Amino acid sequence: MSGDALVDAFFDQPSLLAVRFRLDLASRPVSAFAFTRRPDAAPGGSGRIGATIALGMVVAGVALVMAPSCTTSTRHTPVITATIATDCKQSTGWLSSLATLDDDLAPVPVLQPWYVRTLVSVPRELAARGNATGGWLQPRCASSDRTAHQQGTKLVRLLNESFAKSGLAVILDLPGPQAVAAAAAMAGAFAPILTIDNLPHPNGVVPAADTLGALIYWRPELAVRSAYRSNDPLLFILEGERLRAYGNEPGRFDNRSRARLPDATGFRALGIERILYVRQHRGTVVEADDLNGLFISCADSGIEVRHLALDSLDPLTPLAGERARRWFWQNYAWGRPAEVTVPARDDADAAYLSSPRTVNVPTPSLASQFDGGQTRRPEVIEQFLWGPSRGQGGSWWDSFTSSSSGGSWGRGASSSFSGS
Repeated sequence: MSGDALVDAFFDQPSLLAVRFRLDLASRPVSAFAFTRRPDAAPGGSGRIGATIALGMVVAGVALVMAPSCTTSTRHTPVITATIATDCKQSTGWLSSLATLDDDLAPVPVLQPWYVRTLVSVPRELAARGNATGGWLQPRCASSDRTAHQQGTKLVRLLNESFAKSGLAVILDLPGPQAVAAAAAMAGAFAPILTIDNLPHPNGVVPAADTLGALIYWRPELAVRSAYRSNDPLLFILEGERLRAYGNEPGRFDNRSRARLPDATGFRALGIERILYVRQHRGTVVEADDLNGLFISCADSGIEVRHLALDSLDPLTPLAGERARRWFWQNYAWGRPAEVTVPARDDADAAYLSSPRTVNVPTPSLASQFDGGQTRRPEVIEQFLWGPSRGQGGSWWDSFTSSSSGGSWGRGASSSFSGS
């Protein structure tokens, strides 16, 4: 069989190719297929690199084949960098309580519509299969994480001393481990809400395993809040690497996602009047593409959105005192007493305002639902425990069914929602 005239549609999934033919081939045995582009090339690509694959069958007129480029010499357990034996309290108790990580980090019921369990429920699923660590899961703390924790400590002290927490939501949009570390430093004064929506994978586009390791390390500080009042400030924790560039590369697992935050109405319902959007470095505080529309909508509804770089706080060390307060009042004004006058704003990051622009946020497709990898969750979790020996010997059909059913096929594409 050759020639595009026979092909009605071409689909690909990680470790799987599927071709729908125009002819009725259901009654014909098929032993090999010749494709006009290599497995796992970008969908719709115009490349003409031939590939002959000797394993296949036809089901209801659809030819299904394995893509060797994704199934051979592939690691089956994620790798966490900068691992450490204890959590942030120098305790090894994390090991016996892994299965309840998702419940321990859950906010109070009124905030749970925005809590995302995609990542933090992995230990519970591993424990249900007999091994909560899967042989790879442990705490992580790198020097960059400690720096983010120190900066988070400075930020929360600055907001406390500037009387700026009323009606405030802080959004931490940093690389996952640093977002978690900064949030841990702020959790005692804010209500933290984890919104990280990426499934860890050894070949994942987003390094979510490091983020999960950081959550285990900082868990004692993140779980410190036991009460919430309606006027308490909120802290939304995002995975800053969620939109990493990816071109359906061979051997990679697409676990990218969009930010899942309240929309303007949802923020209003939570009593939010101001949003402080936090990025990592000075001069690069422009919001991620999936937040541009949300921030414009918030501004239109009267919610002021300001941008801040974590490392802009470093020159203010030591942070306590009038100098830091006046810097914040000068650039953000929130909480400033009426009798206090300060010079005009001098920080370019604080002066930045979101405006409509062309954004690049991929839309869902058969190859990727852009849902953090949820469409393949059962298969991925199983591989974390059993490795390739469990997944071979006919499991290519299971790979197809787990990729095309269940999971989050119906998840909305919007980057924000009202939570109702």
